[in-house]
Amino acid sequence: MPNPWAEEYLESLLPDPVSETDDSDADDLDLDNVEDPMLELYTLWQQSSSTVRCLRLAFAILERFTPDAPANLVADLIECVEDCKERLLMQRNRLPSLRTAAAAEPENGDSQADLAFALDALDEREEAMERYRKVLEHPDDICILNFRDCLNNTGWNLYLRKQYEDALPWFVRACWIKPSPEKEMTHGHTENLEPPYKLAFENILLCLAKLGHLPEAAEKLTAYFDRFGRLPRYETQALRKLGLDADIAFIRRQIEKAQAKRSMEELIKEGTPVSVEPISTDNSPALPEDISVVTKESVEKALDEIDSGGLHGVPKNRKSTVYCLETRGRHYPPKYVLFRARKIQGVRRHGFRGGPRTNIQLQNLGYAVIEDSCGNTCNFSESKDDGMATIDNEKTRPIRWVENDRLDLSGLGHGVEFLYSENEHEFLVAFLEGFGWCNGGPATVSLAKACPMLIAEESWSEIIASTRQAVCAFLSDESKANYSFRHGPIHIHFNG
Repeated sequence: MPNPWAEEYLESLLPDPVSETDDSDADDLDLDNVEDPMLELYTLWQQSSSTVRCLRLAFAILERFTPDAPANLVADLIECVEDCKERLLMQRNRLPSLRTAAAAEPENGDSQADLAFALDALDEREEAMERYRKVLEHPDDICILNFRDCLNNTGWNLYLRKQYEDALPWFVRACWIKPSPEKEMTHGHTENLEPPYKLAFENILLCLAKLGHLPEAAEKLTAYFDRFGRLPRYETQALRKLGLDADIAFIRRQIEKAQAKRSMEELIKEGTPVSVEPISTDNSPALPEDISVVTKESVEKALDEIDSGGLHGVPKNRKSTVYCLETRGRHYPPKYVLFRARKIQGVRRHGFRGGPRTNIQLQNLGYAVIEDSCGNTCNFSESKDDGMATIDNEKTRPIRWVENDRLDLSGLGHGVEFLYSENEHEFLVAFLEGFGWCNGGPATVSLAKACPMLIAEESWSEIIASTRQAVCAFLSDESKANYSFRHGPIHIHFNG
């Protein structure tokens, strides 16, 4: 038996506010498949790109209300419906003028963004996504508020499709993008626009929860507390499913900060000099400031150079280890392609790691980047790169690679330690066992499986790849078997 207030209200809504919208995702809102409908409703309500979806969910909940449903809950739903109706009416009325403005100024990023936001609110997702792509082609012509919302909404549309791996880089980019003071003054913005962007940060946590990335979620959660305080209910519930109670973590964090403050006050009373350093919350993979400067023309020229072989081939130490750029019927290393494209454009190199931050730049230009560990082995010309190329001597010498679960590889006996240094700390990453490898003999190498706590997890795969290359380079020429050997960030130590 329905709730009389909810039933009477729904009957009064004629015509149906969503009757003119696409119902392609209506099946996704089956309440039987929604664990906490009210919680999801509140989350959709705060996402400006989810107006139609939010309205449909509100209707579905109202229809299910029983006669004993609390009046305040019915009132919340009615308030939500009325707000969504106003948003839809406003966007429908604005749509013709927004289309006219976008057509008149195709290079104006803000005009394209305004149209994209309206289309997204009206659930015209495919056209909205196309407009977002156009906006991101002209990042210099758009204010940061529109720019980061275009990035966040692109990620949110992918999130709603359950494409969490694809959505995450968009949220990361929206979260950490930095404003240009001069540019924002021309747009009349006086508020603090420094990263991180709260809504995108919360969406990052949602993605990590969906992907089951517990350690990274816990790390980001602490940074969120220090910047924004307690996490909203929807994200808290998502993390709780992962086994991470955000409310308990928040309590512990507040206790830690209070204890630290009390200890500092005691030191000050004693007259002990105290050095205070601000807590860094920018522990997400921030993107380079000049991320959007690479053009498709430069990328195509870089691919031409690589295809030509010779000095422009792919050096062995620049092959990809996780992702491949798939185009022209073959695979390319995304990071190296981007490096060559930057060089062609005369853009300063600006150090950056591979992974999502590189991939998204190529994806923005229409390229496909896939997860593939082939190492770009198909039809590539080999070349040296500033003397740093490694020799893949596994074809002539058998090397047995063993992943070791031990956090400390020391104590494995006689052999050669391969070490990585960062921030005055030294980490044992690999161990070449014994000395039977001398004179061309077989080699066994233990690789550290777990990332040390003092190293960022997102850089661990790159460190392991560099270590593998260092081992191969070391074994390729036994004349290098001395303490002076160094390959990139890796150096050695003889044990016994």
